[in-house]
Amino acid sequence: MTPYGILISLALLALTNGEDFKLCLGPPRTQCIGVQEADLYLRNSDDPSTNWRFVESTGSGGIYLQNLVSCKVVIMENDAAKMKTQSADTSQGWLMEEVAAPQWWKKSHFRMYNQAYTNREEKHVLDASSNNFRMSPLVVGKTSQKFFKVETSNESSPCPAPENTDLEAQSILRIRLGPCRRGRAFTNGRCQIVHRPRNIE
Repeated sequence: MTPYGILISLALLALTNGEDFKLCLGPPRTQCIGVQEADLYLRNSDDPSTNWRFVESTGSGGIYLQNLVSCKVVIMENDAAKMKTQSADTSQGWLMEEVAAPQWWKKSHFRMYNQAYTNREEKHVLDASSNNFRMSPLVVGKTSQKFFKVETSNESSPCPAPENTDLEAQSILRIRLGPCRRGRAFTNGRCQIVHRPRNIE
């Protein structure tokens, strides 16, 4: 059976290295992704730990999500979201799917995919249910899987600024859900050609 696929159309939105933002549940957007010790935790939007930025590309299609208080990045560990020092671990790589609102005047929301989960048969996204951030099967319409991006500015952050602010860490991706075409599989955030060995008679 072919792994699930997401066909990505790269949409170069204004998301660059060092841009500060919050990711909040909506529509009130008063509860946002924050940090409590080594765990992700829902916090009030005025909590300093709710400030984030993308620092750079992971080099394989994803982006690092850095907290502007701890300066650590989000990693998936035993299906739970944790904060760790940046490394080359695949589970530190994230992809963001922009989902347009039904009405043009409303804000779109985002789903968050982790690179370590992109080869699974069933789509998994970050889920904030019961304030317990885990990767869960995608449920269209589930509010705990919808995050709204809110621009902010955190000038007091102790984290060093990215060396190259002109480099786009990773564009937010507009993604059309559906299976990959024949001969392709969803790998590292996009449908890619799969080369299968020929049978030798």
